[in-house]
Amino acid sequence: MKHLLTGALFAMLCTTASATTIEAQLGDTDGFGIGATHASGFEWSAVGGGDGDGTDTWVYGTQAVSLTYSLGGLGPITSASLEVFTGGQGLNGLTSVLIDGQLLGTLTDGDDVGPMYNYAWRNTFDLSSFLALLDGSNTLTFQTISGGDGWVLDYARFTISDDGAPVPEPGALALLAAGLIAVRLAARKQRTAQA
Repeated sequence: MKHLLTGALFAMLCTTASATTIEAQLGDTDGFGIGATHASGFEWSAVGGGDGDGTDTWVYGTQAVSLTYSLGGLGPITSASLEVFTGGQGLNGLTSVLIDGQLLGTLTDGDDVGPMYNYAWRNTFDLSSFLALLDGSNTLTFQTISGGDGWVLDYARFTISDDGAPVPEPGALALLAAGLIAVRLAARKQRTAQA
């Protein structure tokens, strides 16, 4: 009976929080400042002067960018992904993407043979094996095969979620403790009355 009352009291004091999702993004979604879209070709010389954060600028070779964000209001992280929109890389082989030095995968070849030679691609990486790295500040490294490989980053976006597990309301633990004490005192009083 005591366990039943304890469970009922705890259930009354808890609410199921809805899942929380945060997004953190470096750069913008303007297609390198020229309106390039997924799988479209573009001229490297048309890429804009940059957004001041390392995006929308034609660069050569391996580049690293930092992405900082707040995890406030987020419970234990249960899922996350990284979406990047890049173009042009792949002249001598596929570009690797790393988070804090850990390999996530490779980008789609943005240096395809064709009328434009430079193509824009949106790639998404599942971060479920890297959740422990998501601490509010991460370094993304785009590692090209050679220093002569030119490319551009439009944006990098983290999407991070918790599962919305039941959480105690403020003060619920104190109320739970008071309820348990009351149940114990009532049981003691009943035993004393029976003796």
